[in-house]
Amino acid sequence: MTTKRSFIKWILACAFFIFTFKFLKVTKSETKNNVIIDLDNLSNNSVYLIKNKQIAAIRMDNNINVLSIKCTHLGCTLNVAGDIFKCPCHGSEFKLNGEVIKGPASRDLKEIDFKIENNKIIIYL
Repeated sequence: MTTKRSFIKWILACAFFIFTFKFLKVTKSETKNNVIIDLDNLSNNSVYLIKNKQIAAIRMDNNINVLSIKCTHLGCTLNVAGDIFKCPCHGSEFKLNGEVIKGPASRDLKEIDFKIENNKIIIYL
């Protein structure tokens, strides 16, 4: 049987967790999992792969984008083959903007949040 005191403790604990997660969110820029790339390492019309994090920074026509290189079919890490990403497991292909060209994958690659600051690309994981 639950006592009044333990019920009040339970309510206070729930309120604490709700407050903590709703109002004290850690923003992405404060996480320690960020990846930082020197902008000079990414020349125009090139791809910078970070395979252990399954991400790629792409610079095309001086526009920068960061994508997950985790195949949307079964999660294999993609390779760059010319101007496409190619899955070594089942042959899915993606444009460098993340769009599916060839299956079995049916979903585009996920875009990853980033910012450019002090000649660095800061990627939020």
